[in-house]
This record gives sequence, C-alpha cells and structure tokens, in this order.
Amino acid sequence: MKLTSVVISHNVADYLPDCLGSLRRNTGPDIEYVFVDDRSTDGSRALLEQAVARIPNSRLVVHPRNRGASAARNTGIDEARGEYVTFLDGDDWLAPGYYPRLAEACTRLGTDFVRVDHLRAQGKKRTLQRAPESRRGVPIPSVEGIGEENRETMADYVNAWSGGFRTGLRDSGLLYFDTSLRTCEDRLWNWRLHLHTRTFAVVGLAGLFYRRDVGGSLTSVGDDRQLDFLPASQRIIEEALAHCTDRSVHRKAVRTLLGLTHFHLKRTDRLDKRVARQFPGRYRALAASLPQDLLREVLDGMDEQRRSDLTALYRPRKTACPR
Repeated sequence: MKLTSVVISHNVADYLPDCLGSLRRNTGPDIEYVFVDDRSTDGSRALLEQAVARIPNSRLVVHPRNRGASAARNTGIDEARGEYVTFLDGDDWLAPGYYPRLAEACTRLGTDFVRVDHLRAQGKKRTLQRAPESRRGVPIPSVEGIGEENRETMADYVNAWSGGFRTGLRDSGLLYFDTSLRTCEDRLWNWRLHLHTRTFAVVGLAGLFYRRDVGGSLTSVGDDRQLDFLPASQRIIEEALAHCTDRSVHRKAVRTLLGLTHFHLKRTDRLDKRVARQFPGRYRALAASLPQDLLREVLDGMDEQRRSDLTALYRPRKTACPR
C-alpha cells in the first residue's frame, strides 16, 4: 500500500456526501481509507458505514467518546498501512485522481514528506493556495523550509492535509499530533517535521478543496481554545533553540509567536471577556521566559505599528553587559 488517507469526521453529515463521492473517484490498488468518526451525533457515522461497504480498501474506526481532531488523526495514523499517510477533513473534498498522483509523487521523491498546493473553496469561489516554496519536485533539507522571519515560508504552511507524510515517522513520534492543544496543533506539528526530519519536497499538485467558513469551526469560537497558540508557540521556540543552531530559525520561531499575538491582540473583541482579560498576562509570562536579546532583535525587525503594539504589551528586559 502506497498511501493511506485518514479521513476524520465529527458532525459533518451535511458535507460528507461530497467528500465520500470524491473518494470513490480516487480509489486504486495502492490507496486505502481509514475513516475515523469522533463520536458524531448527526448521522455522519451511518454515512461512513455505507461508504465502507462501497469503497474498496476502506474501514471505519469509531471513538467511544468525542476526543478532538488531533486524537482522531492519531487514531488513523496508528491504523495506517500505507508507506505514506495523508489527511482529509470530512467537510473537504478531492479532484478525481488526486490521490494516485500524490502517491506517485511521494514514492518517486522518497523524502520524509511531500507538500502540495491546494484550493480554497468559499461558496462558489475557488482560489489556488500555493505552498510558499519555489523549488519544486526536488528533495530539500527540511530545516531550509523554515526560512526567513519576515516572509512567508513553509513553516507558515501549517495545514496537515496538503501532502503525504512517511508513515515510518511514527517510530520517532513526529507523525503524531499533540492532543493537549485544541487549536494551533497543526503549526507545532509542521514545525517539528521541519526541525527533525531530513528532507521534504514540494510538487505542483492542486487537487484538494478546503472548504472555508464551515459553521462550528474552531476558528470562529472565542473561548480559551484560541489561546492555545501560546503553549504551541512556546514548544516551537523551545525545540528550535534546543535542536537548531541557526539564528534565523530562532528568529522565525519568535516572529511566529509575535505575529500570532498581534493577530489576536487586534481581534480581542471576538474573544470571550474572560479570555480577553487573561490574554495579556499569559503573553507577558511567555515573553518573559524567552531570551530577551532574541526577543528584542525580532521586535526591532518588525514594522513600526506592530512593534509599538507588542512593546506596549511587553517590553523586553535589558540584560546587563558582562564586565
């Protein structure tokens, strides 16, 4: 088996027919499907049971209780028998023949993971989202995908579903998602791949349709799950400092934290009042734990408005010069 698709589902019965229909147009002897239903209550499970009867090389795993997207993906990873694994949310869908082409690219290139472009679907509008890497179809050292702090790089291409990932990465734990994070888990997962694997590749294959603005999406809620970007960013910075000597990688990790902080700072009206009150203190505690010279260096490289807003929230301490 070349490729396993882990399809996760939780209360997406309105969208599953499109998803499952597209999977039937992507079957092949080298493709398997692992459906993971995260204890849906809306009829999604019945649709998946019907799909298993109709789609070759497919099987269904049902969680006894709702555990979240990360746990659902981890269940599918454990079940995967393909050389590579890919992910699909039950409200998204595929172009015909996309998976066979993805499987071919993964096995041909032989890298630890392969990234591809995707299509954003918002109503009837379709927008091509290109992976931010100009080198295409060649193996690249994974850490080079992190790039510079002031431009978009593969470290910012944080979705889990646009690509294929070597199943053997299970042995090191790199393939698994952190179930303690309810948001931003994809970002930490993506950074760890770039920090700890050997090579990746990007190919110009756009066959996955990512459905935007789905009701109930975590991006639309305002509770404390939105602040999970803080522990995720802390882990990213800690791992970057511990496992990479490249100062530009350290700056990129801190710049990611600052960018996310500023994003949420300008949208505190969308947060629950209690969460909005907690946000500044939690950020200041994290910022105080960072190397202050590194934090100042990254702040100094930001535009004036962001630098001013973030410095008002927390001003890096000055460290004494050695005598």
